Amino acid sequence: MKNYYTQTLSFVLFLLCAVGVARAQHVWQNSLPQPAAAAAPVVRASDSSEGKIYLGHCKYSDYIYPWDGLSQSTDCRVGVAVKLTRDMFKDYIGGEVKSLRIGWDEQDEKGELEMFVRTSFDGENIASGEGMVAFGWNELNLLEGFTIPDVDELVVGYYTDLKANLCCIPKFYPQDVDNSCFLYSGETDTQGKEIWHDLKSLGTMAIMLVVHDTKGQFHDLAAVDDLRYEHIGKKGEASAAIFTITNRGSNPISSLEMTTVQGEASASNEVKLSSSILPAESKRVTLPLTYLASGAAQARLTKVNGNAVADPVTKDVSFIAVPSEVAANYVFRPTVEFYGSENSYMVPTYFDDYFMADFQNYTDRMTLINQHLDDQFMTGKNDALYAMLSLCAGDSMKVFLPNLSIDRTDYLNNVSPVAGTPFLYGIPYPGMATGMYDAALQRPTFASVSVVPTWNEDNSKILIDVTGDVAPGVMPEGENLNLTVYLMEKEVVSDSQKFWDDKEGELPASTYTHYNVIRELLNSYWGKALTLEADGSFSKHFEARMYDDYNPANLSVIAIINRGPKNDNLSREIINSTEAAVPVPAGIESLEMARGLEVRDGEAFLDGAPAEVYDLAGQRVQLLRGGHGVYLVKSKVRPEAPALKVAF
Repeated sequence: MKNYYTQTLSFVLFLLCAVGVARAQHVWQNSLPQPAAAAAPVVRASDSSEGKIYLGHCKYSDYIYPWDGLSQSTDCRVGVAVKLTRDMFKDYIGGEVKSLRIGWDEQDEKGELEMFVRTSFDGENIASGEGMVAFGWNELNLLEGFTIPDVDELVVGYYTDLKANLCCIPKFYPQDVDNSCFLYSGETDTQGKEIWHDLKSLGTMAIMLVVHDTKGQFHDLAAVDDLRYEHIGKKGEASAAIFTITNRGSNPISSLEMTTVQGEASASNEVKLSSSILPAESKRVTLPLTYLASGAAQARLTKVNGNAVADPVTKDVSFIAVPSEVAANYVFRPTVEFYGSENSYMVPTYFDDYFMADFQNYTDRMTLINQHLDDQFMTGKNDALYAMLSLCAGDSMKVFLPNLSIDRTDYLNNVSPVAGTPFLYGIPYPGMATGMYDAALQRPTFASVSVVPTWNEDNSKILIDVTGDVAPGVMPEGENLNLTVYLMEKEVVSDSQKFWDDKEGELPASTYTHYNVIRELLNSYWGKALTLEADGSFSKHFEARMYDDYNPANLSVIAIINRGPKNDNLSREIINSTEAAVPVPAGIESLEMARGLEVRDGEAFLDGAPAEVYDLAGQRVQLLRGGHGVYLVKSKVRPEAPALKVAF
């Protein structure tokens, strides 16, 4: 079976592999879960004290890297700004503003800035200032303070003179935030208005508006920037979710209440943090969510420091709630997918030394699929690459090779530094993945799947029957489950693998034995929708063709029940999986009884030497594919020796 791909796809994959090569070597430690924020007593400012609040697209804790910013090829005067929308500053209307916080990115050159705050890009300044800045963060006072007005937007920025080819204006990439704007060399339209360009694709500008909480009216404010949670859990029980909380107030946050809401039902849990979240600080915090029922729900931040939130911060969530009595009837077998390529020289070392060191203890309880990209073992039009991009929401900057995922979804034990992807950020050292595997085995399920592979009469096809059942009333209404089926082969030898020491070379270094390879994808990566009988059972039949380069003794079939791609890229769970070895075709026992003939891994040996098998018409056949009859077995190393006639 041959696989082909276009020159364009090869080029894209080359770029993706290059990204993986550049980044995978220094990310092991980052793949560990971040500690949750911990509790400290509330430190409440009095009404007479002043607390600062930094309002902007970027975060107070963002680090500015030298020479990683915007520059121009000639000396010119430019403008830099961020547009703050009403939803960003509405909580601070009436607050006093005295200064701006500005980032600068050139260590050797100081910059002179003319700052401004407006209600639109072409509007009049409602505040202004000037000053000198150096590398890093700088807080500069405005000429006169002002009160945040009740308007739809605020434009905060500055003008500066850039020297050619100096990266002076820092940016944080990738952030994918609208309304970081740049004025190239004072561009204007036909009416003389400045032309500001939205730089969403380039990053987020390092500009903040500093609000002073002089009256203590903005003490306890928080934002939920990110939420990662298990989409499947036991009905009625609470499970830990990881929230990224930003303190948008002037008071340290030491306790939070999270409420799960689904229709008329709700469940609230208040958590005392072991260390406070300081003003303008973001932290990952572990808070509970309750699986009230299957379907859409909301997670609401209802209290901060024990005080009720007038307008609760809300995140949409979606659950599959499995009743305990249903979960008790099923055993869950997770699926681990290792993504790699023979064109990535890191794959042999990472797979053999790091990945398998952990996984080998779980081979009987987990399903392993080796997804190959851009090599002879890829499938179709490369389902693996398209799946990676899909799971990364189409962002090729988040594709790393080699890589792995568990059940194509999010896992709290794998809190990736790259938001929005279920992939491990690099391959962990031995022992680091154990916690993730143990957690995956605890997930409840509500469906079963089994596989029975057999051969047709002449051993030219593998007949595959897949059966199982899905418990009724658990899946969200209107959603079907899909079935994906693979024909796999382990211990496949390849002579095109690149190795670490030959990463600069163009030719493969040596042979490599792959642990498992997808020989055929029998429907599609995301599978086809299951049709269930009235009792919830299903049955499907597949056929896989047998090729001469397959070793029947090493073949197996994997079947997966999974949610489809219409779900978001962090909720495409694999509901269950199974793996069954393909039985060795009949006739081997008879052959092995022949004088001087033995079979090893599907290959014939005559008196210990490699041999070839022919039918009586003189056509060479694969030993285990010939069917019953009379065959000639001839030694490869002693061609002059007479052939052995064998009947079976």
